[in-house]
Amino acid sequence: MQFSYNALGQEFLRQSQAGFANSSHYTATGLLAHQRAGRGTESFLQSLHDNPLQPPISTDVHRGYQYDKAFNLVNIDDARWNRTQYRYNANDQIVETQYSNQFECQSEKFQYDNNLNITEHQFIPSDAQGAFLQLAQQQQKGRVTRRITAKGYQDYHYDINGRLTQKVVHQHGFRAKTWYYQWNTLNQLIACFNPEGECWRYTYDAFGRRLSKSKVVDNRPISPPNSPFKNKRIQRVDYLWSGDQMVQETPIYADGTLAYDSQIQWLYQPGEITPTARYQRGKLHYVVTDHQGTPREIFSEKGIISWAGRLNTWGQMAFWQSHDDYADNDSEYTECHFRFAGQYEDKESGLYYNRFRYYDKDTGQYISPDPIGLLGGFNPYGYVHCPTGWVDPFGLAGCPIREINGTKIYGKGQKDGTPGHDQFSEVIANKLAMSGQFKAIYLNRSYSFALGKRISARRPDVMAIDIHGKIHAIELASKTDMGTKLPLLTSRNHEVISKLPTKQQGKILILEHEYKHKDIKEILDKLILDILRNNN
Repeated sequence: MQFSYNALGQEFLRQSQAGFANSSHYTATGLLAHQRAGRGTESFLQSLHDNPLQPPISTDVHRGYQYDKAFNLVNIDDARWNRTQYRYNANDQIVETQYSNQFECQSEKFQYDNNLNITEHQFIPSDAQGAFLQLAQQQQKGRVTRRITAKGYQDYHYDINGRLTQKVVHQHGFRAKTWYYQWNTLNQLIACFNPEGECWRYTYDAFGRRLSKSKVVDNRPISPPNSPFKNKRIQRVDYLWSGDQMVQETPIYADGTLAYDSQIQWLYQPGEITPTARYQRGKLHYVVTDHQGTPREIFSEKGIISWAGRLNTWGQMAFWQSHDDYADNDSEYTECHFRFAGQYEDKESGLYYNRFRYYDKDTGQYISPDPIGLLGGFNPYGYVHCPTGWVDPFGLAGCPIREINGTKIYGKGQKDGTPGHDQFSEVIANKLAMSGQFKAIYLNRSYSFALGKRISARRPDVMAIDIHGKIHAIELASKTDMGTKLPLLTSRNHEVISKLPTKQQGKILILEHEYKHKDIKEILDKLILDILRNNN
């Protein structure tokens, strides 16, 4: 695979020798504006060469994105799924999603409480003959306790630690269906019992990464039609990791032998959470993601589409398509269980494994509280307040993402009551990104969030990882920080950074109030110059 970048360091083309091509174009602010993917024909490449600032002629994937002045996504124009439109409230939460096509669900509407929890969800059909569905979610202590529909209701029960232990679905005229959940002392889900008589058990390593899931009980006389595996004898799946990237799925038969034909390897770009490619049965397939890192299509090496999917607003798989000409054991047959960035769907439970927690797509919440407690925010079960602009790849804290000069910037500047505090944080992040000397920048994000480990919940105003892997912390002292509190900004960050490996220990910079452009520029220029000297 060959990658090409524009003058700002943004990827604008990835291309395989066998024929696959994927081009990307961006707005002036660095947001994804257009995607084209499929077969890299001569006309496709020629049009891209003649006018690199404009999207090339149409391919299998022809997708455009439009944003409002607050950078909220308002339109997605997709050649396969047609147009999707979003409308927001004053809190930048989605209150309506409209799908301009002929599918069953034409639009969704949402209402929220003061803690940003979903309290009402409406499915509105495209015509009068469709089924109008209205859901009401009752909340208590930030978590869903009951969901009510015209067909019945669902009850949710939790233990004293706030973890979901039981979900009971009551449908008028039918026997209740019950799911049971078991947890260990580390707040990790270790077992799920579903109404079909299955028990699935989960194991983890010392870093909280899931190593396996095993089916240990099955009371059903026949295998279900929607089994997550094509070979019904498979009883376990083992997972292999590289850092926070799940790089391999290995199904295992009941007799303990490996199902090599069903083994999947996932390939990533450095530092990414969503895979770039998929390898199975000697065949390589390429993954095309949207602006949030959600997989939308999978292509063969020749640029032929083999899988496509679209999620509803809060992550439900609304529609998906797989190539009808492929048999289940065909080398070109593909599946994809990745959902939102960092999430992997478990068919047996309907939950999405989200690194440190499990996400329920039906409620739009996690089924256990934030492992860092109140430091995670006032909504311990919340996913993100807006799924079109934010992601939570580790199940710890939601975060918006943008890219400048090839450097990803996570989060937004903190508003703390000091005029200019958030704006200066944003300007600093932009300047560091434009220098080309940083791999990633985090605004008001914890060390644990950035490094993927439970290092510290401390949140510097700006944290930057340079191209050598060093971690730098930048604090903008607020009005209340000036005086006796000022040394604390250094000592608190030094306490964390000093515990990192020596090669990762960077600088701690304190910018005092009142902020002066000249002083900030000199400090940042010196930091960038020191990194450039290390390059030599």
